[in-house]
Amino acid sequence: MAKGKRFASADKFNSALAVISGQKSAVEAAKDLGCHPTMVTLWKKEVEDHGKRIFESSSETSETNQKIAKLERMVGALALENGFLERVLGRST
Repeated sequence: MAKGKRFASADKFNSALAVISGQKSAVEAAKDLGCHPTMVTLWKKEVEDHGKRIFESSSETSETNQKIAKLERMVGALALENGFLERVLGRST
């Protein structure tokens, strides 16, 4: 099965933005890139649905990073504990 043409993320974003702003229709933007208008419509929907991530506050991101770091430390501690218990109990992995 042949793979389709790949488009740069900047091209996708610019095409979607042109359609959202009304500068071009999906058909015109697709013709400029050489793709099907459905693809441009999908890119437009992605920008509309996920564009808010750009403006998320850094505190939300840092909270998420702190939770991830805490969980990683917990996993590391549990792995050490399991290794110790396996050695003490004489089991091998």
